[in-house]
Amino acid sequence: MAGADSYTVIVKGNGVEWEEDVKNTTSIPYPKQQKELQYGNTYTITVISNHGDQALNSSPLVVHLLPVDDVQLIKDEVKQIFDLGLPSDEAAFRDLDAIYMSKLLLDESIKTLKARVMAGSKNPTIYRLLGDRYLGALLADEAEQSYTIAAQLAKSSGKTSELEKVQSGLKLVKWLKNR
Repeated sequence: MAGADSYTVIVKGNGVEWEEDVKNTTSIPYPKQQKELQYGNTYTITVISNHGDQALNSSPLVVHLLPVDDVQLIKDEVKQIFDLGLPSDEAAFRDLDAIYMSKLLLDESIKTLKARVMAGSKNPTIYRLLGDRYLGALLADEAEQSYTIAAQLAKSSGKTSELEKVQSGLKLVKWLKNR
């Protein structure tokens, strides 16, 4: 964060509670002396941005670590999708997104859809779904940008049903920005 000269990281949940001050870097290794986070449990990680002795900003994040069995199941399902040899866009928005979102893995879904965008996809569904996922992460500006591109692609390809979904998403972005 601009103006921050240090950070305080606080981790709490299910037998884990520790705090670490961080200076001159924006990352830290997990402290070896602390109890490990356990699969299947939920933790709150808070990062406080500091300038001198004054806190500038606080960002709490609730993190749920999936059980090991779920992680393996997801890996197996993703491998099956790739083994089918489906077109990349179709695999991303029909199957991979569904797999990730079934376990609320919003970040994985966003990464998958962004990879299709970076690969040059011109499929409006990819951009619209990416907008939906950004909206789910409360990233209104990113959602609006994705929806805008989706609208242009849907118009040029004559996909009116996709355009209607995009317009609904844009209304939600407007509402989010105005609240």
